[in-house]
Amino acid sequence: MDIKIRMKIGDVEIEYEGPEDYLRKGITDILAAADALQGKGSFPSEMDEEMETADEEEHDDDDDDSATREKEPLPMSVSSIAKTLRCSTGQDLVVAACASLTLVKQEDVFSREQIRLEMKEARRYYKENYRKSLTKYLRALVRSGVLLEVDESTYSIPAGTLAQLEEMLGS
Repeated sequence: MDIKIRMKIGDVEIEYEGPEDYLRKGITDILAAADALQGKGSFPSEMDEEMETADEEEHDDDDDDSATREKEPLPMSVSSIAKTLRCSTGQDLVVAACASLTLVKQEDVFSREQIRLEMKEARRYYKENYRKSLTKYLRALVRSGVLLEVDESTYSIPAGTLAQLEEMLGS
């Protein structure tokens, strides 16, 4: 059954039309991407506020700020990511470039142009026809749920895909 939904959270507006099953599976990734655009960490709820208060009380005696530390960037080049992921197609290289932007350069959201430039950095894997087919690759990856299109020509890696990439890359 196809459904149509439109949400607005702050300045971020999300519109979806398609199978209900896909939306049910991807709603957390969609909300995470919207959250990343807002730059607020998470959507607040009463339960979240209670948990934050409990965490603050628990960590008041700690001298270090490990709870607020971000993940360290992955010490890999886009070429080494492409090698580890065994890239053999343009779509594979797009995923490797997005992984590099997210895990190495720590970008939550990135443009089509950033992806293209990152792909070119993997000289051994990049082919000029990949540039010509980039739109097709991006559409296919969004359709399959590997990437999220958070705005026109702006993309993000959903949490599920990111977890798989981190596992594959050993981070």
